[in-house]
Amino acid sequence: MPSNNDKLGATEISRGATALSEIVIYQHTRWNEGQYGWELRTNLTWFYIGDDKNDQASSCVVVSGTWRLYTETGCDENQGTYKDFGPGSYERLEDYGIPNDSLSSFKPLP
Repeated sequence: MPSNNDKLGATEISRGATALSEIVIYQHTRWNEGQYGWELRTNLTWFYIGDDKNDQASSCVVVSGTWRLYTETGCDENQGTYKDFGPGSYERLEDYGIPNDSLSSFKPLP
């Protein structure tokens, strides 16, 4: 039979566990990679989306968590435009304050 300490430890561990945030960035509107360009799925901060993808993204799906998307590199709130996105599908980023083909960096928020 487990002791009270064992029960408390398991409760503390489960309270401390959190799901990773996840986002999918798409080159064009809609969500079909084969027909609409590249797709980038991640749960990591990207301080620069890369030369091959910079200023090309048009849409995203936030699978989980809240993400901050930036029009400038470095995930810097003092430069360019940034907006926060919660779970959902965003077919046209420009409809939500990120101009089309201007995404340069993004990160999950705590």
